[in-house]
Amino acid sequence: MTISLDSIDKEENDKNRGRGCYEIAMRDIRNLLDIGFHNIYVNATFTNYNLKSVDQTIEFFKENGIAYKLGGFSELGRGSMADISLSFEERKEIECKEKSAQRSAFLKPFTIKESCGLGLGEFVINPVGDIFACKLLETDDYKLGNIRKNKLADIYNHKEIELLESQNIHHLSGCQTCSFRYLCGGGCRAQHYYHTNDIHGVDRSECQLLQELIKNQMYRIWKQTEMT
Repeated sequence: MTISLDSIDKEENDKNRGRGCYEIAMRDIRNLLDIGFHNIYVNATFTNYNLKSVDQTIEFFKENGIAYKLGGFSELGRGSMADISLSFEERKEIECKEKSAQRSAFLKPFTIKESCGLGLGEFVINPVGDIFACKLLETDDYKLGNIRKNKLADIYNHKEIELLESQNIHHLSGCQTCSFRYLCGGGCRAQHYYHTNDIHGVDRSECQLLQELIKNQMYRIWKQTEMT
């Protein structure tokens, strides 16, 4: 079960998510833990509003055995209307903390990534039944159909799915010769899209961040191996 909780600090979380969201999320997490359900995954989005509590938030997840994903916000919805984005160095620091705490989940030995999974790993259904291939691409351009009007088999064979599936390191011009391509899989297509306005686009700042994270994690793995 996936839950959104941006901070263990109530005020900071609700500034990001809206008033009352902290109480709802924490109530649900506590209820699940109380009945022995530990298959919980938390998405935490960090902005200038909740940056101060990142360490405490990570510690809460670790103490309760909760899997989590940290990241900066994507520029859609409220994110596109507010100056709350993190700097390159702030994003790097947060993601390095996450990768360090969850080392095995980031760089798996001998695992090759060819894409972020867009069009392959999930469908997203919004409250009115519209279906999208990615939770970060809920726009009319990437709407695949509606669960009330279309069969899932037809949606899965939608021509847009074929286009999205082709967004991999073998077809993206900015990835074909990059030495990091099999480790990052081309990065998040939605992030690149919101920076370049092109689903095929490659944003160099996103690439730089991923490369820094990969190098940092490789160094940490090497140091850990050296110590053992």
